Amino acid sequence: LLLQEHLAPNLTLSALDVFHPGLSMGRRREAQALEQAVETYDIRLKSLGAKAAQLSGGNQQKLLLAKVLLTDPSVVIIDEPTRGIDIANKAQIYAFIQELVAKGKACIVISSEMQELIGICDRILVMREGRITGEVSGAEMTESNVAVLATSGPKPGPKAKGGTKWLS
Repeated sequence: LLLQEHLAPNLTLSALDVFHPGLSMGRRREAQALEQAVETYDIRLKSLGAKAAQLSGGNQQKLLLAKVLLTDPSVVIIDEPTRGIDIANKAQIYAFIQELVAKGKACIVISSEMQELIGICDRILVMREGRITGEVSGAEMTESNVAVLATSGPKPGPKAKGGTKWLS
């Protein structure tokens, strides 16, 4: 986000071709997109003319999510989506991610919070020192399995006890 900019340009910057074909029409469409994003993503603000820096961390995250989704991507990469935000906003972010998946979007979530990953992911690839050390899915997605992959690195052999995939 461009924290010192107003919300509308922050939202539509990634979709300039859609919002600024002609300057006056673009501004109107930009304002409509912001109003829709505020409603759809429950972005709480004092004024539509506010700057991004005036939003709480959770509302900044929701604005970022709205910005990315404006371009209708088939794959969404979400890095630390809930770091530093309150529980209510976390729940909303999780719900938005689940909605994306239900719409057929692929979501790659990067997070250092194991419980978050276990709660929202279908499978988890674990990295250590810049390399993927393993993959867990289904019932194998436990804090214990993820912690072993994150701290110990790969084990010999194609599969470890219990079906966790260890990669080398």
